[in-house]
Amino acid sequence: APCAVCTVAAHAGIDSDYETGDVTPALHLSSTFRRNADLSHMKGNYVYGRVGNPTRDAFERCMAKMEGGNDALAFATGMAAASAILQA
Repeated sequence: APCAVCTVAAHAGIDSDYETGDVTPALHLSSTFRRNADLSHMKGNYVYGRVGNPTRDAFERCMAKMEGGNDALAFATGMAAASAILQA
């Protein structure tokens, strides 16, 4: 049977954190992320908050699941979304 929207919204895009045991994802407010001495990424592919962060990734996975899609994109403004569509 299909899940109710509330159930999907509560669980989609969420992976428990094996390091801390969190079952609800933390809000990552960082604007920049640490790098190794050779400038490679330490964890994930996160460099700068406007480009992406773990919180936005979880939100995009949740939206994709709720809409029945494979992927979703989140933008900070409507103009950013419109620009992405027009430049695609």
